[in-house]
Amino acid sequence: MLDGNSGLIVNYVNAYRLTGRQEYLDTVLKTLGYIDGWLWDEKGYFRGSQDADEVYYKLSLAMREGRKPPFVDTTMYTNLNARMADAYMTAWEALGDKSYLDKALSALDFILSNMKTKDGGLYHYYDTEPRRPGLLTDLTSVVKSLLHAHQLTGGKRWLSEAAAFTAHMETVYWDEEYGGYFDLPEDPGAVAALAHRMKPMPENAEMSRNLGTLHVLTGDGRYRDMAGRCLLPHAVAYHEFGHMAAGYALAVDFHSGPVTEVTIVGGGPEPDALLRAACGVYLPRRVIRVMDRERDAEEIGRRGYATDRPAAYICRESACTARITEPESLKEELGKKQGLGARGWGLAGKGKGAHS
Repeated sequence: MLDGNSGLIVNYVNAYRLTGRQEYLDTVLKTLGYIDGWLWDEKGYFRGSQDADEVYYKLSLAMREGRKPPFVDTTMYTNLNARMADAYMTAWEALGDKSYLDKALSALDFILSNMKTKDGGLYHYYDTEPRRPGLLTDLTSVVKSLLHAHQLTGGKRWLSEAAAFTAHMETVYWDEEYGGYFDLPEDPGAVAALAHRMKPMPENAEMSRNLGTLHVLTGDGRYRDMAGRCLLPHAVAYHEFGHMAAGYALAVDFHSGPVTEVTIVGGGPEPDALLRAACGVYLPRRVIRVMDRERDAEEIGRRGYATDRPAAYICRESACTARITEPESLKEELGKKQGLGARGWGLAGKGKGAHS
């Protein structure tokens, strides 16, 4: 399943960044290899799944020769593609293989080009044409991935699309009275179970983090207020979900802060080495802002940043570091925020496509 593998990639990448253990990296590379080989579609998106044929997967490589592989479902699911795009961007953060980032952005491009509804929402899946609009899960997953793309590339398009989908969600799914998002648009003609709208905890938790990230990136305080209100519907009963409430706990942690904001300013050559250093240290409450000397000249000037050479600035709440120009120094400083001192893992030259 595409969904299970995307979660596996993210968790093992983070485990590797925290510990540097090779077995975690090996699992990441094997999983990415499987997705590249079987679930990546040359049309520019990730396929839905491959049949779970237990007998086939127990065979050795030699024994599989001449045997028909399990069926692959080529359907493009919007939420699952967004999650896998997010996972591939996470893999790029730790490993540096540009093909991972390219495939992630390709999947997002496919969604934006083919899956939008006329009212600003999203269709759920694509099999020759887009189908089934109106599900909250697609919007929350896509917004998260768009924000991730903006943080890694600085591309304004990704941020503006994320903000536009968020505005649509406020109009169609948001509960202004009690807070949180419903899973479906209001439908006066709905019958039976379809007439009962719910506020799913995973999607509201994810959207709380999305809104918190938008607040950091834009400075709009309304996003932070809404992020807190996303958490209210489950504030009393979250403990009933056990480990399934882990995403909710992470959302509460992100909202409670403080968030580590890493701003990378380009001057001269692209500041790729600084970005890779920032990505190599696992910080669960981290937001990256990549600023280009020409594209973002006005904001750079307003913030008083120098542009004579690439530099990074780390801010938490109202306290910021002096400019940092060396990748190793940036890793060192972020390692302190992480609580690992100088043990900023992930950019030690290990793994496919890694570089220092």
